[in-house]
Amino acid sequence: ITNILGDTILVAGQTRITEDLLAMYVIILLVGFFSGLLQFLLVRLLISRAGWWLLATLLGWLVVLALVLFFSWIDPLGFVPNSSLPVFILFLVIGGILGLAQRLVLKNHVRQSAWWILISSLAWGLTGLIIGSTISEAYDFWVLLILPGLVTGVGLWWLLVGQPNRKIPARS
Repeated sequence: ITNILGDTILVAGQTRITEDLLAMYVIILLVGFFSGLLQFLLVRLLISRAGWWLLATLLGWLVVLALVLFFSWIDPLGFVPNSSLPVFILFLVIGGILGLAQRLVLKNHVRQSAWWILISSLAWGLTGLIIGSTISEAYDFWVLLILPGLVTGVGLWWLLVGQPNRKIPARS
């Protein structure tokens, strides 16, 4: 269970919980909430039934969390990223999973909605490339919290407003 929830160390003869206990879960919840909220604020202005966007985002994050737990369980030491490249790839995959889930909503409103998977992957991949293998400073946390929502927000705007290929008119 320590591979999932964190670990303990022995300090002066007493067992202490390390600072990363449940940190991954808190960070995933915060990042998922803020990126989904930033996207939803734009989506709700431009498409009908935007509430499905929140459900698709939640579904995507649940799949991401399940995969992280699964791979951590199978190979706890091999799954720990130790350089920027694996983090970049991990974040690229996270973005792809989220984009795929959200595309289920977007495909009813945009003909070329498959672009959303690429936009989401690149937004998250860029975030992973910038923060590297650890979130060790406040800067890293703020990049993780803001950049994916900002980049995907620009991508959503381009898909929903900047393209002449919309299927369904905006909300009535």
